[in-house]
Amino acid sequence: MSLGHVGGLLVLMHVVVLCPIALHVTSLCVSNPACRHEMQHFVQSVEGYLCNQVIQVSWREFQLDLAEEVDDLDQLMYCHSEYLRKLLFRSFLSQKAASVMKIVAEVLTTVLRFHTQLSSGQWQYGSRSADGDTGDGDGDVVMTHSHFDALRSTHASFKKYSGFLFNVVSKMVERGYQNHLEEFLLCLNFNNFYKPISNPNVG
Repeated sequence: MSLGHVGGLLVLMHVVVLCPIALHVTSLCVSNPACRHEMQHFVQSVEGYLCNQVIQVSWREFQLDLAEEVDDLDQLMYCHSEYLRKLLFRSFLSQKAASVMKIVAEVLTTVLRFHTQLSSGQWQYGSRSADGDTGDGDGDVVMTHSHFDALRSTHASFKKYSGFLFNVVSKMVERGYQNHLEEFLLCLNFNNFYKPISNPNVG
């Protein structure tokens, strides 16, 4: 495993761990938490996939290989190389999965951008008139954000990239590329958020 691969894995884990913390800090500031929940769910799904299906599974397989396959130093080196190869492959850090990793990185970038825009702006009290305009006059009291348009644009980008990632990974699973990605899809598509699951017994 090269130093660049190690750095890539550490950066990915670092971003995945930091995102829920950043979103949690701003949770009390969001009048409509739907955007935050969507992003936090995605980050937690990636985090769960990396921890459960990549690190833990690969380590368990490596332990079994050590117990059953290793009799000399050459076999130990081979098993260790296979262990590192699986980590890279399952973490989308191999050359073949570069396109998938690019989408994942783009989604996580939009999450961090959303947090930056949210925390750098200001919430202001206003009122909504009968015609729907927001101002300082009489009407229902509402909260507005100075970066609302940017937040809405970033959220739209998040939905676009995360939906595209779901479609790409779904096709990979259908083609038998990585069977353990089914767990990632199951978590990502919780409550049929991205794709409704057809039930032949209904309707």
